[in-house]
Amino acid sequence: MPMPRVHAQTAIGLCLLLVGSPLCAAAAQRTRESLATAERTRKADTARPARPGGLESWLLMAFGDRYVERALSPRRGLFLGTTLPGPNGGIGIGPAWRFSDLDRRRVATAGLAAASRYHWAATALFEMRNVLPARLPDRVFADLSLGFGKREFDQFRGLGMDSADGNRAAFQLTQSFARARVGWRARPWWHVGAELGIETGSAARGHDDRLPSVHDVFTTAEVPGLAGRTTLTRAAAFLDVDYRDSTPSTRTAPRLDRLPVAGASSGGRYQVIFAAFQDRRSNRYGFRQLTLDLQQHVPFLHGHRGLSLRALSVLSFTSAGQHVPFYLQPAAGGTRVGRGFDTFRFRDANLLALQAEYRYRINPLMSGAVFVDAAQVAGGVRALSWSGFRTTYGVGLRLGDRGGAALRFDLAFGANRPRLLVGFGHAF
Repeated sequence: MPMPRVHAQTAIGLCLLLVGSPLCAAAAQRTRESLATAERTRKADTARPARPGGLESWLLMAFGDRYVERALSPRRGLFLGTTLPGPNGGIGIGPAWRFSDLDRRRVATAGLAAASRYHWAATALFEMRNVLPARLPDRVFADLSLGFGKREFDQFRGLGMDSADGNRAAFQLTQSFARARVGWRARPWWHVGAELGIETGSAARGHDDRLPSVHDVFTTAEVPGLAGRTTLTRAAAFLDVDYRDSTPSTRTAPRLDRLPVAGASSGGRYQVIFAAFQDRRSNRYGFRQLTLDLQQHVPFLHGHRGLSLRALSVLSFTSAGQHVPFYLQPAAGGTRVGRGFDTFRFRDANLLALQAEYRYRINPLMSGAVFVDAAQVAGGVRALSWSGFRTTYGVGLRLGDRGGAALRFDLAFGANRPRLLVGFGHAF
């Protein structure tokens, strides 16, 4: 019996479907591939390299090509000096001149910087690095340095954490030194050595019309070092363990070399310095000083985020009848330690500081930070306590290549008023 017509048509359609489906699918696949290839070709023909915007272009030129660094710290010639001398000091601006040989082994620098009418500094420094003959082992190193400085300060309020703002006074400080340092690189990442030198200092009356002189507010019994000139010999021993690096590594020489890291995000640095000072004039200012500076950097998220920690202590030890001149005492307050307080706000023979920063990359030339500083000073080591800390906190912006801080802005809170600080390099 012949198959009904409708059944025959159905059977023929099923056969065509079974045979044609793979062919149709293959044709559709080839069509999609050709369309994707054509789209990629079109994008490749019309693609243009990404061009940075105006601000990003300026940052790339200024910091990526190191124009700012070379303008503010050239090898030789006249340049714009920007930093007032002294640890934790602020920024001043003024002319400076430098001469050095090609590899900066012998460097002479002189400059004048002013932060305000009554806050200025005149300095001269001569350094000779690697003065030993070349035939000696590279592990041995020796440096010589000579320096002179004269500064005007308007931030002295007395000693201790209880010093009052109402006692703010001005003074001039003149200092000079000559030092020789010799050491041994036991490993590429740590070295030991010794220093021997002599330094002088004297505090004179301030010339700030707005403030009294420190000699009119305090007596020589209250503030050691106000009376006359001091001449001290200094003998010191030091240990420096430095295995900081960036993640990914940004060192320009073998890892764990002696070159500074612009923006460390991993590793740590541990410094120990023990110095003994002997008074050569009045036999009043002999003391010993132990400095411990411990830093650790913990990276995460492939190094684009990191936690930086620091513990700093400066401990002074004196015999009966001996004192530490106030201008050689450590201070809290300024651009590096105790950032929420005025420069040199708290000063005394002993210092203890704890610092923490959360650093994060915004782009290759810009990074941010959230920080906490806790610091205290005291006349005796046993007077340091957990309850004596003054804490400040804030946020910051750093401009510099690969996590560095060629220029640093910090907005600090926790003291009497918010403070905006400008500095060079990381706080630690």
